[in-house]
Amino acid sequence: MKLADSKVVAVGGGSGIGLAVAKAAAAAGARVVIAGRDAGKLAAAARDVGAGVATAPVDARDEGQLAALFAAQAPIDHLVVTVGPGSTRQRYTSFLEQPTADARALFDNKFWAQYLCAKLAAPHIAKGGSITLFGGGASRRPIKAMAALAAVQAAIEGLTRGMALDLAPVRVNAVAPGRIASSSFGDMPEAARQEMLDKWAAGLPVARIGLPEDAAAAALFLMQNAYSTGNILYVDGGHYLA
Repeated sequence: MKLADSKVVAVGGGSGIGLAVAKAAAAAGARVVIAGRDAGKLAAAARDVGAGVATAPVDARDEGQLAALFAAQAPIDHLVVTVGPGSTRQRYTSFLEQPTADARALFDNKFWAQYLCAKLAAPHIAKGGSITLFGGGASRRPIKAMAALAAVQAAIEGLTRGMALDLAPVRVNAVAPGRIASSSFGDMPEAARQEMLDKWAAGLPVARIGLPEDAAAAALFLMQNAYSTGNILYVDGGHYLA
C-alpha cells in the first residue's frame, strides 16, 4: 500500500518521533495533519515539514477535542499516535519512591491518550486504513527505575493486539522504540542528557543511540504493509540482547 494521496493524522507530531513520522509521510506523498497541544511547536513543525501540511491543536487526553478533530478530518487513512509519557521525573524513579500521582500521570499521558485517540478515530478510518501506536522497549526488557513506564508500554502492546481483533479490518500495530535521542529528554540539562545518551550507546550492539527517523521508518512500514496487524515492531538497537 502506497501513502501517496492518503491522509495521515499524526497526534504528537509537533516534535521528536512524531515530527519525523510527519516528515517521512509527507515525503512519501501523504496529506499530513499534525496534531498536538503546543501551538508553537505545531507551527514550527509545519514549517519544517513543508507545504501542504495542516495543523490541529488538540489535547490527546480530552475526549471532546479528539472527537471533534477526527470527525473534522474524516475519512482518515492512517492514524499515528506518538504522544510522550510526560516529564523525566515521572519516567525515571524507583518504584518504591515514585509518587502514585506520577505513575498515574504516566498512564494518562501515554496509555490513556493513545487509547482515546484509537477509540475516537476508529469510526473515521477508511477501508484499508491503519492505526499505529507507540510503546517502548522497556515492555520486554525493563530498566531499573522505570517500572511504571514498563507497565505503560506493556499495556499499549496488549491494547494493540486486542484492538487488531476488535477493529478488523482496520489494521492496528505498534512501534516499540528503544533509546531514542529525541525531544522527550528536552527537560534535562544538556550535559546530563549527553552523558546519558553516550552511556546508553556504549551498551548497545549497534553502538549508537537511535534517531527519531529510525522509529519513523518503522511506523511507515506498518502503515504501508497491508498484511501486518496486531504486531509490535521493536526498534531498539539490540537493547533486548545486550
